[in-house]
Amino acid sequence: MKHLTLITLPTLFFMCTGLVAQDAPDAPVQEQEVLEQTQVEEQVEQAVEAVEADVAEITEAVAGPSPDEAEITDTETATVTMVEEEPIEWINRQELVSIGSDSHLGPNEKTREMVTVMGKSHAEGRVEREMVTVLGSSKLTGSVGREMVTVLGNADVNGKVDGDLAVVLGSATLGPDADINGQLVVIGGRIQRHPDSISRGQEVVIPFLPPGMTKAFEDIPKFVSDCVLLARPISPNVKITLYIAAIFMVFYLLLAILFPRQMERSRKAIEERPFNAFLAGILVLAAYIPFSIIMIITVVGILLLPVADIALIAIAIFGKAVAFLFIGRQIARSIRASFLEHPIFSILIGGCIIYALYMIPFFGLFLWMIMSLLGLGAVCLAIGESISQRKAARQAAMPAPPSGPTPPALEGSVSHEATGGPVP
Repeated sequence: MKHLTLITLPTLFFMCTGLVAQDAPDAPVQEQEVLEQTQVEEQVEQAVEAVEADVAEITEAVAGPSPDEAEITDTETATVTMVEEEPIEWINRQELVSIGSDSHLGPNEKTREMVTVMGKSHAEGRVEREMVTVLGSSKLTGSVGREMVTVLGNADVNGKVDGDLAVVLGSATLGPDADINGQLVVIGGRIQRHPDSISRGQEVVIPFLPPGMTKAFEDIPKFVSDCVLLARPISPNVKITLYIAAIFMVFYLLLAILFPRQMERSRKAIEERPFNAFLAGILVLAAYIPFSIIMIITVVGILLLPVADIALIAIAIFGKAVAFLFIGRQIARSIRASFLEHPIFSILIGGCIIYALYMIPFFGLFLWMIMSLLGLGAVCLAIGESISQRKAARQAAMPAPPSGPTPPALEGSVSHEATGGPVP
């Protein structure tokens, strides 16, 4: 800037000196000389404006910035310096393994391997090797050094995977920051991707499950923790158990409509001989195990074994409806509400009470076994009684043998045998 000023000032002084020293033009002044003089004046004005601008810049540079501007500049410089100089301090968690609970890797954390069984996993930091999730969904917003595998769950990827991404019996969702260097394999689900997501390897998709079915897998870890570990068939925290219970209730009501006499006969078996019904259920279940083994040994019986299994399951389901009917009928009688003794109302009342008791930890599974054995034995007793009654009725319907004198042929044979003579 100083060099430009030193060059511009002598030039301006020279031009002004030339104009002053110039003689007055002779009259009349030619048109060309007037035009040249006008151009020179314009150049002088431009040079003066340039000098004024240079002087203003030099003055501002010498004076320095204002206190406010200087403070803002220093703050910005300090902020930039702080961001550039501060390194990320990784917290090493070695190997992260979780069974029966959720796992989380923070944004400033790293681990060699991350394994989660029966729970959800979320990695915001860096996984140096594999990230495996079984019976649960996985979410990645950080990075994985090798493969990322999710079994019986969905995978939400919005980070970098240096290896392959595999999802078995679930779906994969790729966010805008997803970057997969290896193959993308999805079995039993689908792929939902953002337009900015990157998949560099081969993609293999085998969708044989409906979209809603893959979400049901998310309840499997909750079912294990709330139902299996607490020994109860139904949990209010697991929706799928409530849905299944409602489906079975509808099926019980249909059985009561289709087979009213058979259900009433089985209910009477529980009412008249409850201990015998419970003992019969235990014996039937205990005898079925050696029966299955014998069927398998004979080889030919293997073909009939599925039929026997279906028959046993059908009897058990029918017996559960009979048990609900018995409980509901007893409650209706105790409150003297005769209209509630109808099979439909009795099954609804008994079923709702038993379902509520199923939710009690540890006691729920015990009650389920008692009700199952009681219903199974009652149905078996009712079937045995029905067979005996039919057999007795068939024998009563048969004509009696004719009664009269002994035929002559029989009399002759008897007399010859008595005398020891030959029989003719």
